[in-house]
Amino acid sequence: MDDEGVFPFEISAATSFLELHHGEVGDSWVEFDLFDVASAHVPRVRVTFRRCVAVRSDWTAYEGRSGCGLVHDSAWIRDLNAWQRRNYPDYPDNFVNMQHYFFAGHDEAVEVLAEGHVWHYVREPRGSAG
Repeated sequence: MDDEGVFPFEISAATSFLELHHGEVGDSWVEFDLFDVASAHVPRVRVTFRRCVAVRSDWTAYEGRSGCGLVHDSAWIRDLNAWQRRNYPDYPDNFVNMQHYFFAGHDEAVEVLAEGHVWHYVREPRGSAG
């Protein structure tokens, strides 16, 4: 089951732009336009992940819907933990705190495995004076 209540905002259903940065060392983040039907000013937000271990992009998994949140009872996390126990039995709990995040816009979807997140606005809303 997907949990869309983990973030206090929504991705715009019209956005065709999800920017993803994933680094082996340092911050990993996803950035996108927020949903705002009451205004022509649409701010952008960046979600930065703590200990991001994997990302993938497959729009077919979320085709026809938009939003962001957590995937509960994630097969991806179960598979990762099984792989860890099989290949590194001395460290079986290395990924037990992982969360499976999803971000789906109009033509793009991004999924992330990480231990946590923070978010903030990254620029002035579109159309504002600079």
